[in-house]
Amino acid sequence: KIWVIDGGQIVPEPFLDLSAKITARGNEQGLLGMAFAPDYATSGHLFVNYSDTAGATTVERYTVAADDANRADPDSAFVVLNVPQPAPNHNAGMLDFGPDGYLYVPLGDGGAANDRFGNGQNPDALLGKILRLDVTSDPQQPYVLPADNPFVAADWNGQDVRDEVWAIGLRNPWRTSFDRLTGDFWV
Repeated sequence: KIWVIDGGQIVPEPFLDLSAKITARGNEQGLLGMAFAPDYATSGHLFVNYSDTAGATTVERYTVAADDANRADPDSAFVVLNVPQPAPNHNAGMLDFGPDGYLYVPLGDGGAANDRFGNGQNPDALLGKILRLDVTSDPQQPYVLPADNPFVAADWNGQDVRDEVWAIGLRNPWRTSFDRLTGDFWV
């Protein structure tokens, strides 16, 4: 559940209750990240990253309720991304909007010791990467690919890479943040 604190007090009803959608069987699963759209004041859109009941990483967009700024409309759920996970750890976590207005989605390599699934170095896999997605320019689409993503018109070690990928070869980028002064992205 996501709660609002107003004037130092927890608002009695949750802002958003995802309990029925989320698995949290230990390890590194559960509600992993949340980010408000850069235009939240006008669009009312927020994004959550969680482990669904099948264990997959799910990123969804919600819209704040029209009649209550302290509550998201649960019926507004819009799936942006769903990536199956082979193990319950190294699923990554936070969501960040960069200074460019794009959503950055870190995904771990899928767990287990020593990247046994080989996802971090696999250019066809979304796991073991940081994705960069335009989730605001067309609200009817889950996302649009930014034309300047590094692998849209390029390859990596002679192999094509998924166009969503902004960074490749990561083990478990579970904490990320943009420096507000410099715009640098920290993983």
